[in-house]
Amino acid sequence: HHVPCYSCHYCKHGNETMCPKYYETNLSPCGLSQEYLVPEWNATHGGVLKISDSMSFDEAAMIEPLACCVRSWKKIPHKPGDSVAIFGVGPTGMMHVMLAHAYGLEKIFCLDVNDFRLDFAKKFQITESIKATDENRKNKILEQTSQRGVDVAIVATSSLKALQEIG
Repeated sequence: HHVPCYSCHYCKHGNETMCPKYYETNLSPCGLSQEYLVPEWNATHGGVLKISDSMSFDEAAMIEPLACCVRSWKKIPHKPGDSVAIFGVGPTGMMHVMLAHAYGLEKIFCLDVNDFRLDFAKKFQITESIKATDENRKNKILEQTSQRGVDVAIVATSSLKALQEIG
């Protein structure tokens, strides 16, 4: 729904969301509307994707959120065998779980306040699903990471409390 210029300082350094053109390319009224106008710039600079006839609209709706997750993984240092703590395992957090597997991370810890989400995350062969309010959460991770903690921490929740947990 936003398209940067791809040629300014910010774009050349992988910070496309800082590009001035990025903010000029809004959809009107917005991308969550049933109908909207796509600026010509967006259409001619890669902002419109043709989806395959075999892809459902529900699947296509996940392209942008998944792209955001992939972009974040490209910006953080990680190696196969590393460990990760994912704070919040809603839809975005679960995409991070799947990407962690795809990138070969070996220990995946999921933290959330929602029992349903934690139970769902267990289906994805994670190391441990931990209630965010568990007073022993830090020790559970330390015990399974040779007392080092995780190599990567991903906050996939809007809860500011999750940011306080990192450290």
